[in-house]
Amino acid sequence: LFELIASLQTHASVRKLQQIQFWTLNVAEDNSAVLICEWDTGQIIYSQQIEFTDFPLDSVRVWVSPTEMDFRGVVRRHWVAMLPSEY
Repeated sequence: LFELIASLQTHASVRKLQQIQFWTLNVAEDNSAVLICEWDTGQIIYSQQIEFTDFPLDSVRVWVSPTEMDFRGVVRRHWVAMLPSEY
């Protein structure tokens, strides 16, 4: 899940979103799934069907937020993934 979210940071519609991203994975009974990225409730910017997954939960929500870190005078932008309860 995290590898897919990280790789999608270069997708055109996701890349232009420079603020917090709300990712949701919903798993169906047939083990297919859909991954959705929203920038606000109901504002879907990316959606992907997944043919098969063995993800153990029916659904999970992950928030991805930009942050800047200063390392010896060099400021770099990073993305931090967290569960909603960790925000």
